[in-house]
Amino acid sequence: MAQLETAPPPAAKFEIIWAYLRSAVEYIMASEGPLSIKAHTAVYSAVYECCAQDTRKGHSARPDGPKLYIELVLFFTSQVEDIRHKTLAQKEDSELIRCYAREWAQYRRGALSLRSLFVPLARAYLKRAREFEEDKKHILHEVHTLALVLWKTNFFTLAQNSGPRITSALMRMIARERNGEDVDQDVIRSVVDSFSHLSQLE
Repeated sequence: MAQLETAPPPAAKFEIIWAYLRSAVEYIMASEGPLSIKAHTAVYSAVYECCAQDTRKGHSARPDGPKLYIELVLFFTSQVEDIRHKTLAQKEDSELIRCYAREWAQYRRGALSLRSLFVPLARAYLKRAREFEEDKKHILHEVHTLALVLWKTNFFTLAQNSGPRITSALMRMIARERNGEDVDQDVIRSVVDSFSHLSQLE
């Protein structure tokens, strides 16, 4: 985490700032603990500098919000695809459901942890983009919601369309429980909650 406690200078190129932010997002999505206060402040500042319109005399505006949003879409899409392949590689129903529940819990926890860090993106870019957006088919989301929408699109929907393995495995586990077999109720509950949550996303 120490490397996240020092952000690139505000004048750094977007590629340098994104490399730093990507490391922060990777850490958060894989970790069960929060960032240190110093790291949190540094990451927030990097997002702010990336998105802020600099109107000081002698300085040009730096509207890198769109670039940052696109990079986040690409990052989450790639991560979810990796998780999907890993999860669907499980052969047994119980292992498939456990893997899904574990990966979903980790991913959702990480996504929620990103919310406060990317407030500047929501305020600076997303708000303006929504106000002037002409093509209403492309809905812009705050970062934590974006991450979950991309899970739905690139994992849940694709997995179901290619053959509802997860739903079928879940139903078989529920049937086993009703027949008196010992199954992990917490895992079943986690997957059902996931389905319910995803169904509410656009």
